[in-house]
Amino acid sequence: MVIQIQNPAQLAAPSIRLPAIGSIPRQSILELSACISYLRKIYNPHVRGSSRIREPVLDESSVKLTSNISLSDDVEAADELRGDAYERAYSLRWLSALVAYLSCLENVPESTLDDATSLIALCAGPASAGILTRNFSFPATHLDLPPTIDVRLTDIPLDNHDFHSVGAQTWGGACVLAEAIAEDPQSFGFVQSRRALRVLELGAGTGLVGIATGKVVQALGMLDARIVATDFYESVLHNLVANVRSNFPQNNDTGVVFDCHRLDWQAFPREHAPAPPLDEPFDVILGADIVYEAAHATWIKGCLERLLSRKSSKLISTSSHIALSPTFHLVIPLRPTFDSESSTIETVFPTASEASSVPQLVIEGKDIIVCDAGSGVKGEVVRYAYYRIGWNFVQDL
Repeated sequence: MVIQIQNPAQLAAPSIRLPAIGSIPRQSILELSACISYLRKIYNPHVRGSSRIREPVLDESSVKLTSNISLSDDVEAADELRGDAYERAYSLRWLSALVAYLSCLENVPESTLDDATSLIALCAGPASAGILTRNFSFPATHLDLPPTIDVRLTDIPLDNHDFHSVGAQTWGGACVLAEAIAEDPQSFGFVQSRRALRVLELGAGTGLVGIATGKVVQALGMLDARIVATDFYESVLHNLVANVRSNFPQNNDTGVVFDCHRLDWQAFPREHAPAPPLDEPFDVILGADIVYEAAHATWIKGCLERLLSRKSSKLISTSSHIALSPTFHLVIPLRPTFDSESSTIETVFPTASEASSVPQLVIEGKDIIVCDAGSGVKGEVVRYAYYRIGWNFVQDL
């Protein structure tokens, strides 16, 4: 029996999809490895659309722009199966029988046995409640950073009755932005000589971008930095707080001040006196995968007008003075199913060349980032737009 790996939205129950336990010895190692990959799609899936393609895409005719990373299509099926006690128990029995069989064989790839063993731990552990815990590792090239920036995150199941519970999941755009911060922190204004830095994350969700930023800032010795991660929904905020605490334990002196707060994009611009820490502007604002309704860009602009600082800071290096302008870094997927929503960014924010002579927020730069869709379909990619948005006029401190 050969398992055809499908998209999670098409996943069948393990009790139906897997070969019978008694027939395990009759399967080839390749077929058994496919079974393990199938179970991993349920109990420890990768974040789809997050593997960046570095080399240029030469043959555009062979590229397929996928729309299959929408906010609810491929996650709910895996969530439902992961939380199914019967299917989990069946998967545990099947994996235990597989490990017992593989342990008696010679010349079995060690990775195959390790993968099966690790899945047993996942099925018996956090995944038993439908919860998914992942370890992320982003390469860092800066001399003052460790080789990788490592983050451990927990996703909680989507609420099938609440479309907005998507913030409880980690999405590809957050991986793309966190990776960019780890690779080149200076381009985000994260440099050792900068003090009292204030960083805000909008729509933080599981907190990947903000937590990765906190680890970069900590490693660079920017001990006066304050990071504020925000979201709107209580269930998302509760999980966000837990993720922050697991990466920055309260009883450890990490040197990073990290807060989590509720932020209502629609109401905030009208608040007369916002409560701390949202009562002062921020030097850097970050956002990933946060535009999926037509009104979001307008609401975000209203928040930025109050929360993005209008003052640049000058740093003195050995060779020159470096001026760092406050910037909003935004990564959004370019998917057909949300084309109208994502296009509102360039409707709401003019480019620098289109800006009038009055102070306003403008698009200072835009890049396209291409990632493998992670669907198993050859040539299927996801494109992200990376915007840098700032004031067309800033004051020096």
